[in-house]
Amino acid sequence: MNHQSSKRSFTYHQQETMWQLWSQGKSLSEIGRQLNKHAGSVFCYLQKFGGIKPSVNNGVKRYQISD
Repeated sequence: MNHQSSKRSFTYHQQETMWQLWSQGKSLSEIGRQLNKHAGSVFCYLQKFGGIKPSVNNGVKRYQISD
């Protein structure tokens, strides 16, 4: 069985570019053209995060409690 990558998968570079263009107010079609992806694929990716770029989580956050 051949497994191909999803049409909606994006590389790290594409994701960063997408968030940059989205924050500049570019349309889904414009972003798709720049990334050679369909606007629907861009929409589905952005929709997963509610249109807000997720923060980078570099491990467990530690909280310090002071008296």
